[in-house]
Amino acid sequence: MDTAPGYKAMLLDELTKLEVFNCARYRLTLSATQAWIDAGRPQ
Repeated sequence: MDTAPGYKAMLLDELTKLEVFNCARYRLTLSATQAWIDAGRPQ
């Protein structure tokens, strides 16, 4: 099943903007978010 048009671009944009201070919006922990950022934001 294909995703909605533009969904991948929107998701990648949101991941680029994700920081420790706004991770609660996605119910992510501070430590998990920081670890992901420190790892170079792998996709």
